[in-house]
Amino acid sequence: MNKELNIQSYTLKVGVGSNDLCSDAFIGSQAIIVNALDNIEARRYMDSRCITNKKPLVESGTMGSKGHTFVVVPYKSESYSNQNDPIDKDVPYCNVKSFPANIEHCTIWAREKFESTFSMKPSLYNSIMSQENIWNRINNGETIDDLPKIYKFMKRKCTNWNDCLNSAREKFDKYFSNKARDLLHKFPADMVDDKGILYWKLPKRAPTPIDFDINNNLHYDFVLSCAKILAKIYAVSVKHEQINDVDANKNIILQT
Repeated sequence: MNKELNIQSYTLKVGVGSNDLCSDAFIGSQAIIVNALDNIEARRYMDSRCITNKKPLVESGTMGSKGHTFVVVPYKSESYSNQNDPIDKDVPYCNVKSFPANIEHCTIWAREKFESTFSMKPSLYNSIMSQENIWNRINNGETIDDLPKIYKFMKRKCTNWNDCLNSAREKFDKYFSNKARDLLHKFPADMVDDKGILYWKLPKRAPTPIDFDINNNLHYDFVLSCAKILAKIYAVSVKHEQINDVDANKNIILQT
């Protein structure tokens, strides 16, 4: 790393009203501006500030697996604000993962988790394991594409109904409790930015961790449904009597 590199971070919104931070003196003292913003309004704001101060701008962004870069040289090239890109209906993954603001975000998150856990990873596992002499190649230290992606899938393989219930309960805690607690640890509910403005304000909503309640039907149904799918994936033989034995299932879940 460059020892002369000086990084100073701010927890402030970039846009109209942040001229005290993005002042003419500040922008004018830079050789080049590089954007890594998450909304169009902020990008257009920085575009206008760079044009006003005649500073080159490198604009960049991502949306899922897609990405873009756009270079602006004031009075020599087209500016970012001159662009009129078609509206992209995709939702930024960072919003879906950590800052869902509406039911659409929640639905997209749930579908992504379902496809990743119950379809993509098992399919990838089958694809890798069907390769010739795969175990010999792994034991010999050969690099296998995508092998790290299925490591947890292989490690947590369910061999019986108890395993399926335990794994499903762990997923409940991971999705609805642990993730929320981690986010609140990083961004506490009462966190404020450098101007004293609350970090968690609409459209951001502070998450509420949910502790598993065995007597809550929604919680139990989630674990049971997840366990049934895992049993199907791992070809675990389960009798209908086991699936329908609520008391026995709850005892197993509580021991997780």
